[in-house]
Amino acid sequence: MVLLALLGLSGFVTTKEVLSIPEFQQRYKEMKIDPVPLNKLSGKGVTVITVFGDWCSDSVEHVPEFIKINEKLKFDDVQWVAVGRHLVDNTGIVDAYQIKRVPTFLFFANGVEVGRIVEHPKATMEKDTAAILKTIGEKEEKK
Repeated sequence: MVLLALLGLSGFVTTKEVLSIPEFQQRYKEMKIDPVPLNKLSGKGVTVITVFGDWCSDSVEHVPEFIKINEKLKFDDVQWVAVGRHLVDNTGIVDAYQIKRVPTFLFFANGVEVGRIVEHPKATMEKDTAAILKTIGEKEEKK
């Protein structure tokens, strides 16, 4: 873990490792999410891959928010991919999903990407996440 602290996080990491970064931990402790946009929603059936940099101020701002959103919605799976300053990773995720900016939150339902939040939410993390989840619900209703 000392080596990781010197080099920064890289590759697939756990939520615990994300929150081991002091800036992320501080933001997580201080911030509160708005539960209203998330009411009546669930993360059931949804996988999220989050690509972020521990060096990135946007990641420091939005990744702890998303951790709190996940605690409320309980997504089936959340994967954390830490990347270096040149968006280099050893997982293949950056190339496979053409990640150009971090953080990027990729939402999947039934193995298909259904939405993403890139760098900054359009409204708020809660509202943008809710909008993506609602589109999943609408697609399911049309089946």
